Amino acid sequence: MKKIVYFFCTNMTIDPVANNVLKYLKNHFPLIDTDIIWDGQKVQSYTTENYIFYCVSLNDVLSHDYNKYLEFLKKDFSDCYLAGVVNWHAGDNAPNNILTVHSTGDVPTGIFAPSNPAQIKGIFKSLERNRIKFGLSNYHTLIEATHWSGIPYGQDPKLITGYTVPIYDIEIGSEKDSWEDPLAIQALAESLFDLDIPDTEVPAFIGIGGKHFEDTFSDIIQNNEANLVPGHILPNQWVANENYDDINGKLNLDRCIASIQGKVCALVFHDNLKGSYKQLCRDVATAYGIPSFKHKTLRNMEQLKQQFSEK
Repeated sequence: MKKIVYFFCTNMTIDPVANNVLKYLKNHFPLIDTDIIWDGQKVQSYTTENYIFYCVSLNDVLSHDYNKYLEFLKKDFSDCYLAGVVNWHAGDNAPNNILTVHSTGDVPTGIFAPSNPAQIKGIFKSLERNRIKFGLSNYHTLIEATHWSGIPYGQDPKLITGYTVPIYDIEIGSEKDSWEDPLAIQALAESLFDLDIPDTEVPAFIGIGGKHFEDTFSDIIQNNEANLVPGHILPNQWVANENYDDINGKLNLDRCIASIQGKVCALVFHDNLKGSYKQLCRDVATAYGIPSFKHKTLRNMEQLKQQFSEK
């Protein structure tokens, strides 16, 4: 049976979402106390046919004090299939009324946590399924660019690779009204135990450039005919600022590819990237024997099929 662990910061002065999600789970599912204790509270579990889920209550957001929590992560949850940090999304110009998931990594330094495209697809599909189920017609399910929220809190990005289980942030965003929306809380909470992750390998691509929320990268996850999922997304903000068109950019892409569990089948660059970054994508893709193409190709199945038929 596969183990999945979720982390919830129960201090609502820090996190306006996680505690309410956890309360919903406690009120609607028979969570059982375990012998594992974190931050003075017993970890609880819930078992389904395919998974055993662990719910960990914390005094802080996991990534905000990763230097403290990492040793316990490795001790208690190193054998998990995946990990999720339930929290809130905020940011300048961030879309409101969203359910979102993103992989973990620090794009500027090129340090990436493991990422499994089948897991990303499973989480995304569960969020979307429950968004529809609970009538959140004014919400959208989106995938966000890869990042790590430990950086603004002084955490060393080198810590990211200390935990070898794929770990994702699962969030509601991006304003107070959505954080406190009981239907959004319900949809996200139900999604956590409603996972249906395929056992078969899901081909991954790496998205390079664009905004933190690129609709094209979310839409392709919904396209069952394409069966492609972004394993990591490296937004333009950091790709350009960190000069990804030099040798360090190549090394960062190499590390990004290596962090994907399964086959990376393409590098997909945003149309608005500078020519030198696009060329880097082509050069790296050639070295790996995979195609590299613009993101708009993901919107056209005939063009997409052609990219892979040529390899």
